[in-house]
Amino acid sequence: MPVPLDPTKHGRPGIVSPDVLAAHGAATGAYATVPPPSAAILSYHRGLAQQLLSARPAMTIPGFFGDTHLLESTGGRVALVSDFGIGAPVAAVMLEDLIALGCRRVVSVGTCGGMAQHLAPGDLVLVERAVRDDGTSHHYLPDDRPALPDAQLTAALAGELDARGTAHHRTATWTTDAIYRETADEVRAHVAAGVDVVEMEASAVFAVGEVRGAQVASLLVVSDIISTLDGTWVPAFHGEVVGAALERAFDVALAVLA
Repeated sequence: MPVPLDPTKHGRPGIVSPDVLAAHGAATGAYATVPPPSAAILSYHRGLAQQLLSARPAMTIPGFFGDTHLLESTGGRVALVSDFGIGAPVAAVMLEDLIALGCRRVVSVGTCGGMAQHLAPGDLVLVERAVRDDGTSHHYLPDDRPALPDAQLTAALAGELDARGTAHHRTATWTTDAIYRETADEVRAHVAAGVDVVEMEASAVFAVGEVRGAQVASLLVVSDIISTLDGTWVPAFHGEVVGAALERAFDVALAVLA
């Protein structure tokens, strides 16, 4: 069964529109009257927003599927968007709504599984392309189109990382919807093809960004290790090293967007 079922749909507008939803929210008073952000950082890690906002004043505004915090240090121009869930479908919906409200630069800051042997928990990964094993991106781009981040925004993140002397890896990611169905054969095949990490959102947000004309990039933190040698999995999501690395990634993204 192909995804999407109608392989000719690309280029035709959808009926349900994020622009219409934005106008509806404004007309009914559901959205805040303050100006929306021009840039945003998407955060998927539960508790990270609370940790970050404890030292960064922000105004939380309604009208989104997740929590949108306008950061005072940027005059409200950059938002931290959090607690909307994980995975390609929800990330795409959140991004669509932000773009419809005028947000044009977005950095997706999340966690990933390290598949290559040289990776360790807490390592930073700047994504250069995404292998499309999700369902959402295929409703935006034909199968033969790669899922790529915005080159300019990605280069800016790389420059900021280098300027800070922050060690990081630049590689491809495997985006999948099925976190509990990553098999050893798949992992070995992806690593052999130069794909070092796996996560759940990158290909979808890259596809949305391309179709909607927004700059989207992805900066990840290795949160667990998937061994290609014996097929074992070692989670480290809640360790201090991962939390500290996520905060570094956020600071890099904020510096670029602000």
